[in-house]
Amino acid sequence: MIFFGLALLNFLYIQSHLTIRASTTISFPAVIYWYEKSIIDVLILLAASVFLLISKRWSYLIAGALSGYVVAYGLFYLIRAISYFGLIELWTGIQKSETNIFLTWEVQLILAIIIFGFTVFYLIREKIFSKNVLQ
Repeated sequence: MIFFGLALLNFLYIQSHLTIRASTTISFPAVIYWYEKSIIDVLILLAASVFLLISKRWSYLIAGALSGYVVAYGLFYLIRAISYFGLIELWTGIQKSETNIFLTWEVQLILAIIIFGFTVFYLIREKIFSKNVLQ
């Protein structure tokens, strides 16, 4: 229930910061944040937390696949950014950004890692518990 609450709070927080741009003229914004381009990561994490909330073996597998997808490509882009810029420059760039720290993309990666870790934990716990019951 806690992970569903975190994912729902994350979803609502990012939804509250989306701006609606309705205009008949062509505009060229200087900065478009990641959450204005794509909300897919947030929806995937919300769906993974819902499947984690169901607490069945098949739902753990789906939650693990969804959150594992976000973790896999998130780590790919994070490792690529560290190799290009270095860890210290990446950290100072996150600290110097004018946006709220909760709107950075790295927070989505941390939430995905937490959901994936607990999904694996619950799946292993259910597997061990089911073996002990059958014997």
